[in-house]
Amino acid sequence: NLEGPITDSNYVNNGTAMIFNFKPSVAELLKTAGFTTFSMANNHTLDMGKTGPTQTHDFLAAVGIQAFGHPDTPNGDYSFISYEIDDIKLGFLGFNDAVIKLDVPAALEKIKEVDAQVDVLILAVHWGFEYEATARESVVDKAHQFVDAGADFIWGHHPHVVQNHELYNDKWIYYSLGNFVFDQYWSAETQEGLVLGLKIQKTEEGSLTLTPVELMVDLINQGEPMPRP
Repeated sequence: NLEGPITDSNYVNNGTAMIFNFKPSVAELLKTAGFTTFSMANNHTLDMGKTGPTQTHDFLAAVGIQAFGHPDTPNGDYSFISYEIDDIKLGFLGFNDAVIKLDVPAALEKIKEVDAQVDVLILAVHWGFEYEATARESVVDKAHQFVDAGADFIWGHHPHVVQNHELYNDKWIYYSLGNFVFDQYWSAETQEGLVLGLKIQKTEEGSLTLTPVELMVDLINQGEPMPRP
């Protein structure tokens, strides 16, 4: 989850909340660090105006990084991307349900539409309530609807702390992975994150299994993620 736009815009946002913007040179730094794919579906992608998502996508694409997810609609440009790896087609779909209210019926239709195009559908959702250790019932209900519609794996962000996870109808849901790089130094909970590996295997019957591999990180030196022993 890329929590903000990459732009060279002179747009002035007169909002009272924190306004984020990354210099275009950040795209090359992200490529050097090894990132390949980012979700733009969050409440800060529009901080530099309506052109923010397009500029972010284009600056990342210029260095070979894919970006998906639109901040205010399930059906916007770049909402969905897919890869084919070892004859398995992976889809990535992004939704934002923080500050901007998600159109859930439209989201469910989008899941059904793209699920038919891939073997594995991975869903990123910006949702929930900041600094709460457990996802609320309203968030859990949406997650279950998303799985029932066709999502094979869900990972969430926005609360800035690691939240609970569950196996629902044989699909893993991680409600919030916490922070990976972020400048919130006031608590232990905001200075840790959960990094997930996802092992995808074919069974002898030809079906696919998804197994998460977890690694906790602690943010040291004001925001640098360090693997926890």
